[in-house]
Amino acid sequence: VARGAGAVGEVWIRGPTVFSGYVGGAAPDAFAGPWFRTGDLATVDGRGYLTITDRAKDMILVGSENVYCVEVERALHDHPSVTHAAVYGLPDGALGERVKAVVVADGAVAADDLRRHCANLLADFKVPSRVEFLDALPLTGSGKVAK
Repeated sequence: VARGAGAVGEVWIRGPTVFSGYVGGAAPDAFAGPWFRTGDLATVDGRGYLTITDRAKDMILVGSENVYCVEVERALHDHPSVTHAAVYGLPDGALGERVKAVVVADGAVAADDLRRHCANLLADFKVPSRVEFLDALPLTGSGKVAK
């Protein structure tokens, strides 16, 4: 992607310390010649610094618009009652996918309140169409939500 343009692209790497394959030959599409496709999406700023925005497999396609789960999850975490959130795409006949959020909240908050909160921070197509509340979400050893 062009530097400083804000465009998002997939991170590809190569070098003498990059492994050349998986045991058993899994994920052959991760390699393009000498390049390893990481599956991470990122921007490059004017100084050449890489900022990872999300994982390609987590991106939701609403109509013709890309929705990055991380962006919606940040908006949800910005609400004072939300302790954990996970966002993913639900199949939709008209738009391809719709945004769904699964939330753990430590206070009394309604789904409509969270949608309004997100609407103040995000474009309309990024606002979760459904919000589900759970008592807990599975976490990894580092404390991140395991999707």
